[in-house]
Amino acid sequence: MISEARLNEILLEEINRAKSVGIDLKPINHKIKIANLRSCYGSNHWSEGHKDVINISKYYLEAPEEEIRTVICHEVCHSTRESNGHDVKWRYAIRKMRSAYNYLNADYHLHEHPYGSDGRSKLPHTNLAYRPRKTADPAAVNHKAYKYKLTCGGCGKEYFYTRMCSVIELAKSSSSDIFCPKCKGTWFTVENL
Repeated sequence: MISEARLNEILLEEINRAKSVGIDLKPINHKIKIANLRSCYGSNHWSEGHKDVINISKYYLEAPEEEIRTVICHEVCHSTRESNGHDVKWRYAIRKMRSAYNYLNADYHLHEHPYGSDGRSKLPHTNLAYRPRKTADPAAVNHKAYKYKLTCGGCGKEYFYTRMCSVIELAKSSSSDIFCPKCKGTWFTVENL
């Protein structure tokens, strides 16, 4: 599990990287907040101290450091001046970072998860699916930490889970309450790893 001190080091590195490629950032609090986020890996919000605060889900801290770095990069780019959500200015900042530092899928919408159409209600209190991003070498992804693999029957996209959760249970019961964000398919196979 990554330490809070290491998270703050990565945050400072990402802020400096963004500035080095010419991204104009609003002030950012230099301390990451570990939060009880259940529906996303990270978030960025304005605080009363006139600085953006970056949160990382406590359920995501066991992910590999390179994946956490990508989430932090994603959230730092939300601090681009005059940016709002995943707008044109945010996408421009992400593309600059991806081009300069070879980030894999930092522009992927990290807030989409293969849960139900009503989102949060499908999340048990400790479930946040960690899904490895595409890598140049798919064999390089370490699947040993995961116990379940959910595969979409429509497009073949794979989702990995570290524990039994309602998403796995719904997929096993062939429920249409979960869907694939990629193809909107509702048919999944579940494999115990």
